[in-house]
Formats: sequence, structure tokens, C-alpha cells
Amino acid sequence: MAKKVVSTILLVCMFVASLAACAPKTAEVPSDASPVEEAQPATEEEAAPAEEAEPVEEVEEAEEPFELVYGAPYDVKTLDPMLSNNRLDMSVLMHIFDFLGRRDKSGVTQPDLAESWEQVEPTVWEFKLKEGITFSNGEALTSEDVAYSMERAQDPQFNNFYQLPSQTTLKEVKIIDDYTFQFVTEEPSLTMPFWVAEALIIPKDYYSSLSVDEVAEAPVGSGPYVFTEWVKDDHITLERNENYWGDAAAVDKITFRVIPEQSARLNELLAGNIDIAPSVSLDQAGMVESDVSRLIAMEGLRKMNFQISQTGTQEALKDKKVRQALNYAVDKATITETILSGFTSPLQSYVNPPNNNPDLEPYSYNPELAKQLLAEAGYADGFEVTIQARPNTYGLDKEIVLAVADYLQAVGVSSKIEFVEQGQFYEALDNKEFKGLAFVGWAALVNPLVENLILTCGHIDNGSSYCNPDLDALYDEASVTLDPEARQELVLQMQELVWDDAPWIFLWKLPVLFGVSNRIEWEPRNDGYINTWEAAPAN
Repeated sequence: MAKKVVSTILLVCMFVASLAACAPKTAEVPSDASPVEEAQPATEEEAAPAEEAEPVEEVEEAEEPFELVYGAPYDVKTLDPMLSNNRLDMSVLMHIFDFLGRRDKSGVTQPDLAESWEQVEPTVWEFKLKEGITFSNGEALTSEDVAYSMERAQDPQFNNFYQLPSQTTLKEVKIIDDYTFQFVTEEPSLTMPFWVAEALIIPKDYYSSLSVDEVAEAPVGSGPYVFTEWVKDDHITLERNENYWGDAAAVDKITFRVIPEQSARLNELLAGNIDIAPSVSLDQAGMVESDVSRLIAMEGLRKMNFQISQTGTQEALKDKKVRQALNYAVDKATITETILSGFTSPLQSYVNPPNNNPDLEPYSYNPELAKQLLAEAGYADGFEVTIQARPNTYGLDKEIVLAVADYLQAVGVSSKIEFVEQGQFYEALDNKEFKGLAFVGWAALVNPLVENLILTCGHIDNGSSYCNPDLDALYDEASVTLDPEARQELVLQMQELVWDDAPWIFLWKLPVLFGVSNRIEWEPRNDGYINTWEAAPAN
């Protein structure tokens, strides 16, 4: 820490005739003035000791706030926690708000606002809030805020996004006292610990006093950072919450800068203008290693796939043999080794370890079998399929889509490729309006019931509208089976059924590559959430 020390040096110049040069210039002496006697040197005994100068306090210069800049590939859609439906929106909100519980990096939900919870009856979960927590506007957290959050979430304008009430069949929030409440559900909810880590809690008085539009641009929560500014399509700025109830964040300020172009993010990182560049493309990974930055790479939890629409106009896709043929037609191993530089490998299930079915094997590359299955389904001469994707969401999107299209062409399936912007893609996803195949990443989590839930009939996240009543029956049974071993057996059966049905072209887990400035210490998560609240200045 820089310090400026102010000191005083006392210079004493004796009136000694022999040292006249030290004497100050004197005024003219009047003629009638008495002469001044010659000064005599004082003896050691006569000399009075000089007074010591008083010590001067050190003055500290104010430190410059440490700012971390994250290069976001796109802007958030909203800052209303009940309208968020993508990882970036939720990541920003996770700095401002808290959950009843937060998932750690292994996917397990740990206490956050709630210090404990337990399933006291099959349809009743009881929670205990931590005491003494306040929101950043000074409101004290109580059970009333939790009840209001759940009530607001069930408003039709929010209930497609904030999913705890619908996914747990929440019927009532029963308030016991200021810090104790119960979630009463219609049916037993074994996934409750998962969903409490998805449900941000808001202050009742603030959110009930303003319009939806007003609070969407001025969020107030209890998290480690407070919102200060949002300039749309440019940046969002957060500052450390100095009154945060938990461990104080190490970084003073975090700015999410919108930088859509991947090459521009990399250039800004190398120039020292940003600290984190996400979605580094594999062909640029080597450039990240420099005097000012480093590459962090890992295999993520997100399962990459082409969702196969069951509601579009392309009838061929509704045939299981055709869907299986598409899986056999694509050489996933070669794509992962070449385009993806070996950073990942083909999927063995759509459920993440340790809950995946060990008996399943990736669909092998077998173009002859693909042609045979197409012929058996009545498409020996092939057909045309529409592929929709975003230009550069996951890294090398275009290259992957074009490679898959080439593999499909080799077995007689021609492709019409449409690259669409982010908002249009999400709209098609929400409305189940994909035309044919859609390149997406899904379920970056470790929870087998939820990973299967998204493939049940009519689920909001089931973008392909795949529907198999047998899967739904297995899921319904598993969701109320309290015995862990019996429930896991049902999870294994669901995976066998879905793997055979092939509602997706199963690909690989998304490689997660970040360019990170050497001026910060930070380890990313493999579930896609941007945990910059855990970052710190490098030593």
C-alpha cells in the first residue's frame, strides 16, 4: 500500500560571528541603539537541549477500487429474478440476490439464506432462515419475504421462468414465525433442494411498491454485490455490498461489458482492458497464453446436442429409426478430436455422472447402418432437414454445424442451415417452434430427476416437444420413490428408454474455455454460472 510520509526537519542556525553566512539579513540599526554584545559559545552545562520535533502522523493515500471486467458475449435480457431464463442473466443476478440454498461446484445445494431444511412429511419441507440478514435497502429478511417471492412467482407473467412453485407442486407457504416457514406441496417433492438453489429471494416491501418495469432495471437483493448501473447493450456495473451478511467479496467493483465478437474479447484481454474472456474458441486458445493472461479449460456439465423437433413440418423426424440414423451418421469422436481439439468426448448418456447409466455406449459412427435405418423408415432417397443455430454462442458453432451437415449429407440427408440471433433463438425455444434440428447445450447440473424432467411431455425446457408417456410414467414413479436405490434404478431405466428413442442427436459435453487475466485469481464453474463474486486480486 502506497504511503506518503510528511516529516519536519528543524534547522538551527546559531548566531555565531564566525558563521555570519548563516545569519539572516538584518534590518538597519538606529544610531542610538545599544551595541549588541558578541555572542559567546555556550558551555556544555549552559546549553539548553533543543526541543524534539513532534512526530507527524503518516497519511495514507486512498486505494483505487479494484475493478474486474467480464467480457460478456451478449447483454442480459432482464434484471428481474423472476424473468431470467438463461445462464448470463442468472449469473449477474446471483451477485445481487441470494437463494435459500446455493449449489456448490459439485452440484450439491448448501445453506445460503436458509440455515437448514428438512422434509418433515412427504409433502412438507420446513426451513429455518438465518437471523440478522438485511437486503441492501435495509429491509430485514423474514419468512414474509420468502412467502411473497413464491406468491409473485406464481403470477402468470412469471411462472414460466421462476420454476420452484411449478416443479415442486408448491401449494402453500406456511409461516411459523419470522424465521421459520414450511413449503407445503401437492405431491412429495424430492427435488426441492435442487429448486431452492434456483429461486432467488426478493424484499417484499420494495418489490410490491413498484411496477415490474421499474424493478427490472433497479434490482435490490441481499447478495454480495449491489446494482449501480445498466447501460443496455454496453455494460452492467455492480459494487461490493459493504453491509453483506456473509463473507465480504474481495473485488470492489465488477463490470459486465457487452463484447459480442469473440476476437474482440480476446484482443481486449490481451490489451489488459478486460479480465475474463469467456467462450474462447479452440483455434484461438493458444493465443490466450501470454504475459498478461492464461487459459483455463475444463469439460463442462452442459450436454451438447441437436434437438430433433417433433412438432415441425418435417415428418421424417417423428420416426424413431430416422432419429437413430441421424445419430449413427455423425462422427462425434472425430469432431471432438479435431474441431474441439480433444477437450471433450462423446456423450455416454444425457445424465451426468455419478448418476449416468454405465451400460450405455455412445452412438458409434456407422454411416451404413444410418442408410439402412433410413431405408427401413421409407427414406432411402433421403430428405431435407432445417438446422437452426446461433452464430457463436458456445464457440465454433458454425464449424460444428457445417461438419454435422456434411455427415448428414453423406447418408442422403441434405441440410438447410439458418443462423439466427440470440433473441430469435430463445423465442423459438420457448414457443417450441424449431423447424427441424436445433444446436443447443442442456442441463448443466447434477440431478438425475431434473435431467429427466426436461424430456417429459410438455415441459418448458423440452424444446423439441419430445413426448413418450412411458418416460413420464417412470419419472412420476421416481419422483415419489423415497428409497434412493429404488429411485436410481428407475433413473437407469429412463436413460435406456431415452437413449433408444433418440430425441436428440447426442454429441458431447461442452468444453469450457476462458481467457483470464493474471491480475486476478479465479476458478470458473463447470455448470456455466459466472461466479465472479468468488474472484480476488492476484497477490
